[in-house]
Amino acid sequence: MPKPMDRRRLAYFIAEYIDQAKRNFDSRDWMNIRSALAKLVEGIDDELTYASLRDAAKKLAADDTLSKSYRRACIGKLSRFLAFLVEFEEVDADLLHRFRCVRLRYPLNREESRIPEPGHLDPRKQPTEFAAQLIHALPSMTRQQRDICMLLALTGARPHELLELTTGAIDTNLTPWVAVINRHKTEHQGKERYLIFNDRAQVILDRYRTPFTPADFIFPAPKDNTRAISPGLIQRRLRRHLKKHDLPAFALYDLRRWAATTARRSGDLQSAQALLGHSRASTTEIYAPPDLERAIDAASKLGESLP
Repeated sequence: MPKPMDRRRLAYFIAEYIDQAKRNFDSRDWMNIRSALAKLVEGIDDELTYASLRDAAKKLAADDTLSKSYRRACIGKLSRFLAFLVEFEEVDADLLHRFRCVRLRYPLNREESRIPEPGHLDPRKQPTEFAAQLIHALPSMTRQQRDICMLLALTGARPHELLELTTGAIDTNLTPWVAVINRHKTEHQGKERYLIFNDRAQVILDRYRTPFTPADFIFPAPKDNTRAISPGLIQRRLRRHLKKHDLPAFALYDLRRWAATTARRSGDLQSAQALLGHSRASTTEIYAPPDLERAIDAASKLGESLP
């Protein structure tokens, strides 16, 4: 029976597995593997045991700041890595079998509560119409709902990034104001994430900031001001409100999609990438509008290539 694997030996085999993935995959999927296995190492204290694996998997599955599909993909990558260790007889096959039998729960992503209802516009395809729809809905909202929606649209923030802000995280000595986000999607890659608050966003924030208590959340939970308000709670309240007033529904994350599309259509890819906190420009390019002139030019060249 193999000896328990400590963190140092585990890190060695993770490096070997990633190198193998680089050689075998033409794509950059090895980066996704590295990200998934980094989450595994975070949950291991001293030795790789069934209990530590189970707890790490359950913690990852319950992280509702990540999409459900991404969490499932990470768990699948962890399972395949364990099979790799079994092949080299570094862990017992029974450990892999028990890990695959762990019952995991994947709560709904609190950022991406998509609402497939009539009248819902896709901000990536119809940014102008979506902005008009938002402006029409704002007057009927409560002040907090209106301010959160406006801040998300003005900053391009992910909902949890904005709602978990504290007063002290915002540097008001800079122009415009800047907040450094410590907990974000690409923190495991060593990336820094900033939120930029322009003049309109600063006016809104001034209604909620508490300069003499910098540890206070900008948007505290209704019954416990030691916690930030949940994006899921805001989304549910907003959904009920829009339905009550016969207004088209939209998700909080749609406001980030609108900001991403609008920023990308300005034509400056690098600026849009920095604003949105994307680790790769290819992600920002998703929000690029179709280039008709280039498509016409390419089509004409195809025609010229045929006899």
